[in-house]
Amino acid sequence: MRQDTQNNNRDTRGALLVRALELLGDMAMTTAEFIGVLMTTSRSDYRALRNFTPSERFYSPPPQPPRFTKQQLYDLLYRMERDGLITRKDKKRASSWILTAKGLFKRSHRPKRLSLPSLANYSKEPCTAVTIVSYDIPEKDASKRVWLRTVLMHLDFRFLHKSVWIGKNKIPREFMEDIQRLRLIEYIEIFSIEKSGTIRHLT
Repeated sequence: MRQDTQNNNRDTRGALLVRALELLGDMAMTTAEFIGVLMTTSRSDYRALRNFTPSERFYSPPPQPPRFTKQQLYDLLYRMERDGLITRKDKKRASSWILTAKGLFKRSHRPKRLSLPSLANYSKEPCTAVTIVSYDIPEKDASKRVWLRTVLMHLDFRFLHKSVWIGKNKIPREFMEDIQRLRLIEYIEIFSIEKSGTIRHLT
């Protein structure tokens, strides 16, 4: 469970950095503006802010709770400045943050967002055997790992222990085709435990 929690934290930090790079690539922002926008807007909302004047950037937050906390955003600014991705536009108290050349390079060369298969592709079909899914997906494929866990939960599998899930629904053929297409097959083991107690790989 701790490993999955750590993976989720890394996934969140990665998504937050991508949002920050997109936002600061469009405009210079003070710390207050940066935190206010990321706590109250969605990706589509803040893309529209590039044409607003500073005084127009603030508006009432939507009713849903913010996705990120203030502390996460302060930590993000610290890490981005430490890593040379952002710098202050001037040295005044309310100075604005802008991307450095390194930050602009990272923004323009970040990996394209992977389009992952929809959960709607996988129907649930009960079976008498118990199926166990175990995986060890590298960090470079973190988004695929999140997708895999989401699919397993959709198929009513339950978390057993570190990267191991168990369930009594069949593994859809479409799911097997997708993990092959996503080049995850070498990182995933799927077993079926029959009533006799024998264990065999699913094909």
